[in-house]
Amino acid sequence: MTSRSFSYLSRTVSYAALGITFLASRPALAQQLPDVISDVGAEYAELYLQPVVNAFGADINGGLIHTANVGGGALPFDLFLGVKVMGALIPDIDRTLNIAYETPYTFHAPDGNRYNLPVTFLINNGPTLFGDTSPGIVTGNVRQTVHPGADGLDNTPDDIVIDSTLSFNVLPGLYDGSIAPLVVPQLGVGSLAGTDLIVRYLPRARHEDYGYLQFVGIGFRHSVDRYIPGLPFHIAGHFMMQRLLITNTASEEILSTSSIAAGVAISKTFVFLTLYAGIQTEETTVNVDYTFGEELSAAEGENISFELAGDTTLRGMAGVSLKLGPFLVNVEASQGNHRTVLAAGVGLAL
Repeated sequence: MTSRSFSYLSRTVSYAALGITFLASRPALAQQLPDVISDVGAEYAELYLQPVVNAFGADINGGLIHTANVGGGALPFDLFLGVKVMGALIPDIDRTLNIAYETPYTFHAPDGNRYNLPVTFLINNGPTLFGDTSPGIVTGNVRQTVHPGADGLDNTPDDIVIDSTLSFNVLPGLYDGSIAPLVVPQLGVGSLAGTDLIVRYLPRARHEDYGYLQFVGIGFRHSVDRYIPGLPFHIAGHFMMQRLLITNTASEEILSTSSIAAGVAISKTFVFLTLYAGIQTEETTVNVDYTFGEELSAAEGENISFELAGDTTLRGMAGVSLKLGPFLVNVEASQGNHRTVLAAGVGLAL
């Protein structure tokens, strides 16, 4: 992979960063990295992006509910129209990556010839997308006798020896905060047969540096306590599917995410205050698929393609909602797979 090709990998990583954090940050700096990285381009990109995939998966499935009361209000319908804000706390383990790999590299020897030798390259504590905003370093060492020299004997002074240390910059971190934020609008409307519809939506929008982004989520809540009369609290199940798609200016898919969540919650209301808690199972996958453009003739057809999964598959949640007239405010904390997410919501609630 040429240094120009790697700048396109950098841009691909930035597409992913934009999509899975909803932050219109600047593109990744086009660091200079020579052919040695070509064999591990996808592996490096996976390690670089995995922490933000984990954070996005935890974020996007947070804040889905703020009560287990479905269709039990004073009005014959339910309505919530507002904004949900989620933030996954970023642990230290998500800030660095390590890779060790071997790949051929061509050296110019003192005898004027070129020798293609295997080199072991190491990236130790290099930054992930959530890491240090200074570039990481990849290093490789080689010491090998490539020719016995004029006397034809090994281990003599005229041996041709390649003794070299290579060092190159790799991508810096793009975000070094302690929490990964996500903001989405949310609509809840119902109820029909004890069921509310949940919708999250962002219209297709263009970013001048990245291309097009579109986000949609749809799900429902269903009352369980309606089948169990006399309970002193409410019980509801919920289900949600969400999808984010990023395409380039030629409408070619670069990154897509899909998420599914299902859970059950209970709640109890005291005048204006509602306490709720629940458990939820979920799965989030991110697919990156990008082919370098035809303008890079040397890299034409070169493809970066991989799939990553978020590490949160089960979480417990607890929160409180405060209703002030037609307005509702709620805060929530959830914990799953050693990942903590804080969430809040504000909106019109009838």
